[in-house]
Amino acid sequence: LPLRAKKPMKLRIWSEYLGYEAAMQPRVLALLRAGQLNPIFAVHHEADLDALARLVVAVQQEGLEVGVWPLLSDALGYWPCEQNDDAYFERVHEVLDALSCANAVPDLVAVDLEPPFEQVESWRKFWTSPLVVWRGLRRNLDRARFRESVQRFERGRQRLQSSFPGVKTLAITLPLAAHDLDVKGENLSLWQDVLEAPWSDVAWDYKGIMAYGSMVAGYSGGMISVHDARVIHARLAARLLRGVGRGCAHVSLGITGTGKLGDEPVYEDLGELERDLGVMRAVGVSDVGIFCLEGLLARDDAEHWVRRFVQVQEEVPGDLRMRTYVMRIFAQGVRLGLGMLRR
Repeated sequence: LPLRAKKPMKLRIWSEYLGYEAAMQPRVLALLRAGQLNPIFAVHHEADLDALARLVVAVQQEGLEVGVWPLLSDALGYWPCEQNDDAYFERVHEVLDALSCANAVPDLVAVDLEPPFEQVESWRKFWTSPLVVWRGLRRNLDRARFRESVQRFERGRQRLQSSFPGVKTLAITLPLAAHDLDVKGENLSLWQDVLEAPWSDVAWDYKGIMAYGSMVAGYSGGMISVHDARVIHARLAARLLRGVGRGCAHVSLGITGTGKLGDEPVYEDLGELERDLGVMRAVGVSDVGIFCLEGLLARDDAEHWVRRFVQVQEEVPGDLRMRTYVMRIFAQGVRLGLGMLRR
């Protein structure tokens, strides 16, 4: 493990589907305040920006940082990526202009870099449509086009922070991207190219990965346990710290409730999430997010768990099972094959 964090862990919490008016209820604000949970609210393409402005002010009055998480329509890909950067930054400026006019400028813009929604849906059907997945991967892998997208995203970031100088950016993507951080030569940024996610070479204020243990364990069909997912994510978090620095690194954990896909496996026992937090504290990550607020609020014991999250102790991640080592070797083979395809 690298050197441990010397500053307290900052906790953030994502909210994808909780209504803005519901988020302003006293119980929700009290929960955020008790856990010092700095919320990041999704801004869907049809969002009520007036209600969002009121929510931003209400949360900031609690002494918390507020993030906004702009998203696009499904037709445009939902998440920002290499294919929709113009539409994405146009939407970001639309949201921030409206909030600025209402004197409700947020502290953070979350940039959720993932492949287009339609493509993600096709990947989830790999065993029934492998040819569709193959064609999508082949179309994504284009080094020249990816380098151009990095430049476009960097220009968009610069314009954003020039227009709103006090607003930080948090770019988060799938954990595979962390493998790119210490790779040289032809395979530089390979996974980001696959994911259509310009992430490591753009000067975002924070760079994060999604370490969703319940999803890894659930979608693997039991091949990877929650414990093994935690160990894998701890190693990726250590790589993230080495690659981007302690002040820039972010890891989001979970999950406690479903998101865009609708069938994401969630933690039934929030003690697993508590252990994830303990491992990230031991690794040295000092900026951590939890997905998601609405999943936490659905539990009768939410206040109890928030208190435990605040007081979480360091936990050593442990070792991988042999079966997971075999799967890692297979994954390395996949990476090698994708690199050859890219060339």
